[in-house]
Amino acid sequence: MLSRLLTKALGAVAGIVGAGGNVGAVGAAFLFRSESLSYQQGLFYLGLTVLVLASCVLLVRFSDATEAEEAKAYRDAIGDDVGAGALSLR
Repeated sequence: MLSRLLTKALGAVAGIVGAGGNVGAVGAAFLFRSESLSYQQGLFYLGLTVLVLASCVLLVRFSDATEAEEAKAYRDAIGDDVGAGALSLR
């Protein structure tokens, strides 16, 4: 999925995604290590956190110029033929 985002920011996006996974794992470990929470409560809070943070993606908008530039780069990468015949291995 990362390759579908802005190619100019691919390294930054990959770093944020990788670091986010580590932060999430450490946060979940601390959450489940707590003696005041049951596993059901821990999973509930973990699910709420994921839901809230994932909904932040809806706030991301790219300019029309950027979307057109990336669409052109994608078309250039896959070639002109995008029909059923384009599914063959090249």
